[in-house]
Amino acid sequence: MYEGNTKPYLKIIGGQIVKPVGPHDDKARLRQYELPNGVKGEKWEVPFISWTGKIEKIEFKESEYGETCNIEFDDAHLQLNVAGRYFQDFASKIKNADLTKEVTVHPYDFEIEGGKRKTGVSVQQDGKKLTSYYYDGKNNLHGFPEVDQEKAKKKTYWKIYFAQVAEFLVEELKKMEIPRDALIQEVEKTFGGEVDSEGTAVDLPF
Repeated sequence: MYEGNTKPYLKIIGGQIVKPVGPHDDKARLRQYELPNGVKGEKWEVPFISWTGKIEKIEFKESEYGETCNIEFDDAHLQLNVAGRYFQDFASKIKNADLTKEVTVHPYDFEIEGGKRKTGVSVQQDGKKLTSYYYDGKNNLHGFPEVDQEKAKKKTYWKIYFAQVAEFLVEELKKMEIPRDALIQEVEKTFGGEVDSEGTAVDLPF
């Protein structure tokens, strides 16, 4: 859990959720990296196989590294690059979740036959894995962008297609509403007062 009003910011690196910490943390692991522009650096992090919590907010922010999806849990923020596979997988499955309940996010990244990598996010709730809201195993659903089979013969097409998918999923998540009972809990937790049936805070301590 977090202390005070400061929630840790988590990211997914190499199939694991990581939390930035100081070098003196007993569970800290050093990760060295190099950015596309050649800048090198290192970070101390604690890795997690998965993260479980209630989602309180989903919002998007622009940064020098592109658009980021910030998923605010009751005890942490999980940040995903909109252009990445982790975001696409999460966004496709979270639409099937009941946001009044906890969800578990479990990323993965491993090599499969032929040297290819399988990367994504398993989203679980009530002990069950959620499936994609936009694909039934055979067909795309709910307006998910279709592949142009003729244009798909060119390698350059796929960059354009996945950009369209990312844009579509961003707009879809922006439409998601946090259930009222989750908002009521947040107000009560923040201000220590009670909330009426309309979600309005009453008897606040100021």
